[in-house]
Amino acid sequence: MRVLLVVGALLLVLSPLGLPKEPLNLAIVWHQHQPLYWNRLTGDYELPWVRVHGVQEYLDSPLILLEHPGVVVTYNLQPSLLWQLLDYVEITDEERSRGGLYELIGAVDNHLRWTWALLSDPASLTPETRAAMQEQFFWINPYMLRPGGKHYDPYYAQLNVLRSARPLTDRELLDAAGLFLLWQISPELHGELGLLGLRGKSNWTEEDIVQTVRAQHEV
Repeated sequence: MRVLLVVGALLLVLSPLGLPKEPLNLAIVWHQHQPLYWNRLTGDYELPWVRVHGVQEYLDSPLILLEHPGVVVTYNLQPSLLWQLLDYVEITDEERSRGGLYELIGAVDNHLRWTWALLSDPASLTPETRAAMQEQFFWINPYMLRPGGKHYDPYYAQLNVLRSARPLTDRELLDAAGLFLLWQISPELHGELGLLGLRGKSNWTEEDIVQTVRAQHEV
């Protein structure tokens, strides 16, 4: 018997040598995992990847699967991933009492903190943090940056070019932060979440950021 095991993008073909060919048994296993980004001392998250992948890739994959009802796959969700996803979802009374971002979402990571600082006190951001924001607010699958693409966002693409030429202003950084948060969410959900009007938007406001973070929490 030949067995083809698909683990994510890894293909392993196991076939005893010399045996005649026969129908292939296929097992597709998606191993969804993230390390623990939660800082026990601060209670915040050092990196945002659980939240980022939780509002796009972890949704898009099963949504695509629904288009192929005859295909059966296995999703393996690592415990540390599930724990962190649930932490983002649940807003405790103690967290809600802190106000700010904790009124919108159950966990706060570095990218959310930086974005909130841009809204409330941009002068508090150090040059090092601003440089990190200018780089990391474009750490995304770049389909919306490709001209002619289905979801091309010309303003976000313009900011992506500008950041290589000069430091972005507070306004431009906030716009980049907002569009970064927006495009983290699966574009297939933008319509039902009421986010279509934010695509390509400049001059993002606190209301826009709040709407987008609330949408991520809803997802």
